[in-house]
Amino acid sequence: MGTTSVPLDKGAPPPPDRPTARRRAPAFSHRTPHSTGMDLTFAWPAFLWALLSLPLLAAAYARLLRRASRYPVIFSTTTALVAAHRASRLRHLPPILLAISLALLIVSAARPVLPLPVPANRSAIMLALDVSGSMRSTDISPSRLEAAKSAAKAFLRSLPDSVRAGLVVFAGYTALLAPPGTEHARIEALINGVSTARRTAIGDGLIEAVAALPGRVRPNADGTLPALPATPLPPGMVVLLSDGRSNAGIDPLLAADLAAQQQVTVYTVGVGARVTPDNAWTIGGTLDEETLQAMASRTGGTYYHASSAQGLHDVYRKLARSLGWERRPTEVSAAVAGLAALLLTAALAVSWLRVHPLGT
Repeated sequence: MGTTSVPLDKGAPPPPDRPTARRRAPAFSHRTPHSTGMDLTFAWPAFLWALLSLPLLAAAYARLLRRASRYPVIFSTTTALVAAHRASRLRHLPPILLAISLALLIVSAARPVLPLPVPANRSAIMLALDVSGSMRSTDISPSRLEAAKSAAKAFLRSLPDSVRAGLVVFAGYTALLAPPGTEHARIEALINGVSTARRTAIGDGLIEAVAALPGRVRPNADGTLPALPATPLPPGMVVLLSDGRSNAGIDPLLAADLAAQQQVTVYTVGVGARVTPDNAWTIGGTLDEETLQAMASRTGGTYYHASSAQGLHDVYRKLARSLGWERRPTEVSAAVAGLAALLLTAALAVSWLRVHPLGT
């Protein structure tokens, strides 16, 4: 099954029709027998029945308001009239705040659970960066390589500190510059120092990135994989960027199949303008989007295309959000109870102001 290109640059011509992308399972899918049908769930939903007491309290309060005062009061001063007017404006605020705080306390007792973003509990993310000579092309300012380096560094800065990341570069050769680790700043420094070389070995670059992931192995000379560990493999992802066609090394599609056998998800990024601007200088062949799309599809990933520096930043920012963070069910009882306490304090403060108006 193929994937759908995700162009993020405004004004770029749409790609030709291609098969629909395979969708990944959502990062958070949590439903219990007591689910409300939304993302909010409750561990002890029986406590919510206590909310039915609030309308009864409101009815009792309304009945008290209808009782006429037995002793009319005569105000003899302007100051007293002003104070009474202020008090009347605040008359209903304390009961309203009290009712809301009671409702929040009941909700807190039911132990609400929300899916909140937390650092992804993933093994590692490998960046595989094409540094072939065509990356010097200037259809993306200041060049494809410089734009890719800037976007990759922004990607690392967007990841949570606890997420491990590594770096592989490839041209006609491959080099593992950094195995997966949490020293993102060191990887940024390594990215600054990369330069271009001849030819493009996309498949070899993917093999190198996959082999760097924990629990993964290199293929044998005949293209088969050694015996994999019996224990479940930790999650692993590769974000591979290229601007051309593979003309060296292993077939990229075979490399993708080997990655899929080791349960590695590959996200591919194609960089380069589909229509070269008149004032731009380009070298090398055209971008092989079909192969990059197929590589992503065979591993359950997604293909993205970027034809500008901003578009490339948008792609990597989107990937950082989806790969570096995930939503997990988190109990928020303490936060709800804290809000209830804050509103209760506000109700007491307003009641005090009614009795002791400021400036009187």
